[in-house]
Amino acid sequence: MSGKEIKERCFFDDDTLKDVLNDIKNLWLKNTDSPHTNFYYSLLRIAFTGLKTYDMKTIIARSAILNLILFSISFLAFYFLAMLLFGRNKALSYAACFLAFISSGTISNTIFIRPYQLQETFFIIFAFCVFRFLHNPRLLFKSGNIFKDVKFCFAASLILALTLLTHYYSIIFVTLLLIYFICCNYKLHLGRNLIVYFGIILLSLIFLKLFYLQYFQGFSSYRGKEMIAAAGNANFLSNIGFVFNKTCEILHEYYFSTSVIIVLLSIISVYFLKLGTKIIVSPNQMAVSLCAFLFLGVLLYAPYKTVRYIMSVFPLFSIIIAAFIVNIQNKKIFYAGIAAICLAFSLNSVNADKIDALFKGKAAKFEFLKEAQIPVVIILEKTWKAEEIIPHFLDEQKYFFTHNIDNIPQKYSEFYVLVERAIEEKVDLSKYRTQELTNSWYYTQEKVYVQKGIVKMDKQPAH
Repeated sequence: MSGKEIKERCFFDDDTLKDVLNDIKNLWLKNTDSPHTNFYYSLLRIAFTGLKTYDMKTIIARSAILNLILFSISFLAFYFLAMLLFGRNKALSYAACFLAFISSGTISNTIFIRPYQLQETFFIIFAFCVFRFLHNPRLLFKSGNIFKDVKFCFAASLILALTLLTHYYSIIFVTLLLIYFICCNYKLHLGRNLIVYFGIILLSLIFLKLFYLQYFQGFSSYRGKEMIAAAGNANFLSNIGFVFNKTCEILHEYYFSTSVIIVLLSIISVYFLKLGTKIIVSPNQMAVSLCAFLFLGVLLYAPYKTVRYIMSVFPLFSIIIAAFIVNIQNKKIFYAGIAAICLAFSLNSVNADKIDALFKGKAAKFEFLKEAQIPVVIILEKTWKAEEIIPHFLDEQKYFFTHNIDNIPQKYSEFYVLVERAIEEKVDLSKYRTQELTNSWYYTQEKVYVQKGIVKMDKQPAH
């Protein structure tokens, strides 16, 4: 089949509302991508309503619009969160918003067409709801306004369920913040609310089942089993050191750049040397930042130690950074600190090499794209792994998915071969004359799960 025919079948070949609803129903019944829920992909399918195309630029543009909408919601919710945590200090709240979304990590999250932008959005919304209640605590179902409390419980359950539905790893952040929330309730002598919170959690679990039938089965999927195996691995403790170093490397590249670290150390020095005072951080400011930092531990269980799994909490780091400035009484030093830290973050964000994207630099590594008249033989153990190469197929080029290279029609005297690493040794090319290409082996961005051998061959028995 030609690249055009394959892409037409794989992408959006039906622009009717009926097809959209049918796809959403199928995602609701069973998402074929078990490590992820149906939430983001249902929104993504809605975003393509009325569109019939296989052009990747159009698809990426429409997907980016969805992520930009989610980003806008994140930005607005984060502003309200910052106003709540910084006592309605507008200047500092504006600065916190700037720091939250100007880093290369958060920019990457917005343009990365995966569920992590949705996860970021609901992390911020969930954090705002938690601290909004702590800002004005009350004893539930004892205030005399039962209807108001019922609405609160229903809304809290819905937000909790949607936050958990963004990604399975979200349970870590949610659990950490709920532990802090419950501890604060005991400190405020609102322990009797505990039974209400248990009801809210139970209702959220019901919502989860209603929104995605296979949600709980996801914990027993192959990714869930990998997490359990990783926790019980004899090398788990040694792996902590590796993940810690990797996390520091990621944070330095995408968030805490050298310029940011220098400015932060300068601000701390101003506190101790010039102002002669201590840095005072409120419990709520510390809690949201600590939960964000502890969430980085998901890299212990993540299949690939990459930024995508942790960049959804990057905006929340700006809370602790802004907290370093909030207590500066001298107006000149206060605004100078804000300007310096914003400038430091800006220097990191303008570096295009530190902006990650789903298809970044991949097409350039495919040698077979250079000669459209030569067909391509693709040999994969797991067919779903073709999703990485299909978007780059040339319309006029021919592609053959097969397990036996000898099945290729005799009329093709030469062709490229892409082989999955897992079955590389099973593919016998000994009876063909092969010509190794410059980029003969292609690794995916993570350099872990697929290696595709690209070999140009003259289909004649070797003498």
